[in-house]
Amino acid sequence: MAFIVDVTNHMNELNTKLQKRGQYAHEMFAQTKAFQGKLKLLKCQTKRHNLTHFTTVHELCADNELSGKDTEYAAELQKLTDEFERRFCDFQKQDLAMRIFATPISVDVDDVPPALQMELIELQSSDALRKKFGELGLKEFYPHIKHDCPNLKMYATKNGSLRINVYLRTVLFESELHEISFSNTDSRYQS
Repeated sequence: MAFIVDVTNHMNELNTKLQKRGQYAHEMFAQTKAFQGKLKLLKCQTKRHNLTHFTTVHELCADNELSGKDTEYAAELQKLTDEFERRFCDFQKQDLAMRIFATPISVDVDDVPPALQMELIELQSSDALRKKFGELGLKEFYPHIKHDCPNLKMYATKNGSLRINVYLRTVLFESELHEISFSNTDSRYQS
């Protein structure tokens, strides 16, 4: 039970970050990628008998009670990682779109859709536009470039709308995770 409490605490931290108002999709995506990295770290450490980031487990369980549990915990973390990746796989496909939106002055022009390439070269070559990007937030920057880079502005508007989809996906993900049983008796998670 202590293991479930710790995992739920980690998930609640992510959920709280994702509910912060005014975030763009790329910011939320970065948080989900960070959480995936944390899950991988937890799984690797657990396999090595290192439960450092499971504070409730440390507080409530004696070392002899943990014997053999690390393998079970690692398996459960792998299931959670797999489920997380399955539910957010469509956002992995949007990684380039979010990088274009968040960092148009540094994205590799060869990687972007052809309709944006010439405008991005103009943007990246213009000291004035690069300076504006640094001075203004994304919300103010994109309206500022509507005449210089209309395709990029339209692309940014579309990308900004991903915010709602990311949040809804997260809410659905969180509600279903509460149903996950961390015992081997749950046939939905059997190998």
